[in-house]
Amino acid sequence: DLREASRDLTSDIRAYVATGNSEYYDDYMEIVNTQGREIAVAKLEDTGITDTEASILYSIFELSSYLETFEMEAVKKLLAGDQEGALAEIYTGDYLHGVADVGTKTDALVAELEHRAGQRGLLLKILNFILEGIILINLFIIYSVMKKYYNFVNRDLLQPVITIQKQMEEIADGHLSVPFELKSGDTEVGCLIASIHQMKTFLGTTISDLSDKFEKMAVGDFSFTPTLDYIGDFSSIKESMIIL
Repeated sequence: DLREASRDLTSDIRAYVATGNSEYYDDYMEIVNTQGREIAVAKLEDTGITDTEASILYSIFELSSYLETFEMEAVKKLLAGDQEGALAEIYTGDYLHGVADVGTKTDALVAELEHRAGQRGLLLKILNFILEGIILINLFIIYSVMKKYYNFVNRDLLQPVITIQKQMEEIADGHLSVPFELKSGDTEVGCLIASIHQMKTFLGTTISDLSDKFEKMAVGDFSFTPTLDYIGDFSSIKESMIIL
């Protein structure tokens, strides 16, 4: 925008001086009145320009203001009928050098802006790389947690429950000698395992004691005294043996 505004100002004033066509002068004044260069400067300032960029920018602005003095002088001479003098103001000497300097400084400013944009692009790439790394780390953590959770459910919950189910089916079928290798613990499953071990021990002891008593009874020996503590609903068995 800044380059275009400066170029249009130079082009319009030269066309006006060369042809005397007031439309070119009107176009020139429209750019001046709408403050095209000032708007361009404001846009650049909004980007957060660096000190180096600001220095180049304001030198362009000052140089453009300096060139306006030649342009206004050319207008005065043209209006006074001195077209040759007007053309000399804007086609020779300091004005030509000033126009060239504006182009050079504008190129330098663009180069600075592109350099800053490149640095920001590099920074964005670095930040993007870091964010991708963080995402990958989080995914790895989530995977590790899910794997541990799966192992916990499978090893500490599902497999013990399946083993308990099979053990209870064996007990229901009267098979108390089937090994039950799960160990008791403080968890709910651990307490259930402890209860099964306790039940198997009690049932095994009770069956062994009853077998012993029945063998004695089979040979007519009723002199025994029940010593095993029959608990719960099994207490009636003990009472029956005492009566005998």
